[in-house]
Amino acid sequence: MRTAYESTYAETISSFPAVLGREQPSPIIRDGKTISPMDYSRYVRRFSSSLECGNPYCKDLNYREHFHCLDCNSRVFVKKEEMIRHFKWHKKRDESLQHGFMRYSPSDDCSDRYPNCGHNRKQTHYHCIQGTCDKVYISTSDVQMHANYHRKDSAIIQEGFQRLRATEECRTPYCAFYGQRTTHFHCRRDQCQYTFKNKADMEKHKTYHIKDEQLARDGFKKFLKPDPCGFANCRFSLVCNHIHCVRDGCSYVLHSSGQLLSHKRKHERKDSEIAYRKFKLAQQAVVNIGNNPDQQSHPDLSAAGTSMLLPTSSLVALNALSENLHGSSAPLPGSDRSSPKSASTQSRLPFMTGK
Repeated sequence: MRTAYESTYAETISSFPAVLGREQPSPIIRDGKTISPMDYSRYVRRFSSSLECGNPYCKDLNYREHFHCLDCNSRVFVKKEEMIRHFKWHKKRDESLQHGFMRYSPSDDCSDRYPNCGHNRKQTHYHCIQGTCDKVYISTSDVQMHANYHRKDSAIIQEGFQRLRATEECRTPYCAFYGQRTTHFHCRRDQCQYTFKNKADMEKHKTYHIKDEQLARDGFKKFLKPDPCGFANCRFSLVCNHIHCVRDGCSYVLHSSGQLLSHKRKHERKDSEIAYRKFKLAQQAVVNIGNNPDQQSHPDLSAAGTSMLLPTSSLVALNALSENLHGSSAPLPGSDRSSPKSASTQSRLPFMTGK
């Protein structure tokens, strides 16, 4: 027997109108607990009469209360039991799609996508829709196991590897397991042909690539013993692990990572010395130009005359200053890279005209 509060609550809920033609499910009270009924509005829409839905087919049959499927435009249900059965069919199919499978019941025809399916119109079965996978199962437990397999494969691909099962064909001739029916892994990174069988080696090889990227940023490249380094006349290629310095004009080979820091600092000191020399040459060139009386007495000299007054070393120094201060700016007059436009512009610089 319901209390007065429960009776008032039920009457209030039942008096709420339907929103957009969808029924608001009334709660069910059992043993003092409110149980919400299943909401069918996700796939099905209820109409109280054929005038409400406006469908000519429903008007011809003068339907009263009936249901329209929102996904299947041609499906109309008069009995609520048929509507519930169709709702569950949609719900189970959506659940199977979340695992990467398409569900087919005995009343469904899958021959349009899978012509050679032996379960078509015989029993409920599930087709895998992941990539080129052609697996089909009739057990939901097998579906979940196969979904876990694809989930693991996706995680392996995100790590930069590919797993090939014993039932799959390996189509890479350089693979050490080519033609063998065994589960193994391929590295999918560019210019890497590493293959391995033990899954524990995956993290080790991933660490190798992380270190290799760091070496590349520092100007080095490491080669393992099985890999040819490609450097001409390298006596360590295919002999042992070694590291090449890939900076321009350097052919130094390192045998240990402990030598990296000292060799890197050597290049840094060299680059600093070159930059300092360029700066001093440019500074001296500016002083020479300021002390040139001919340049100060003739501010409107042409580009050709200016280049004749300046010594060759001063021109080189000025070009170094220009590059040092302005990046890739135009060279000064008289150099091989100068143009008429840049020459006329440089000839009118304030410090060259004495202004």
